[in-house]
Amino acid sequence: FNSDMPLNEEYGACVHFKERDSAAVAPLMAMTGMKHARDDCLWNEYEKSKDVFTFPSEWDRFIGDIKKSDMTPLVVLQGSNMIYQKKHTLPETPEELEAFGRYVFNTVKQLGDRCNMYEIWNEPNLKTFSDDTTPEAYVPVLKVAYENVKKANPNATVMGCATAGIDPEYFERVFEMGGAD
Repeated sequence: FNSDMPLNEEYGACVHFKERDSAAVAPLMAMTGMKHARDDCLWNEYEKSKDVFTFPSEWDRFIGDIKKSDMTPLVVLQGSNMIYQKKHTLPETPEELEAFGRYVFNTVKQLGDRCNMYEIWNEPNLKTFSDDTTPEAYVPVLKVAYENVKKANPNATVMGCATAGIDPEYFERVFEMGGAD
């Protein structure tokens, strides 16, 4: 690898740093020219008791290692939380959506200017991450998350519809329902 290679604003990689040595891996990623490192900050890891948010130390570690390597973190905000939900799915009820919004707000606020890019729910069309994979289930989550990201960090970029595979019908339905507003 040529460590003098300029960083490329166009690509990065998803690396689950909680399961890897981010201090060793992040510099290697940067040496390839990557500019972005994507990882998730799961709701159930941050809120283990109702309305008690405890920022996991491994999040600080991997965000710090990404930044030390001159890359930009892209944080995925997602995950079921059985404090509020009875099943593994996207938040559905008003209470679940409000609680998910608080998690999003608190995570983004805690990360501050260390992170300015957020993805809302990985592969919302895949049963691995939710029992309900419909656009009708995803759009309310996307909207609540967007509002709370922007409330906590007005300069942040918010991304959605990171689907498993390219699914034009899914995208079209999400956009029709206001998911790109």
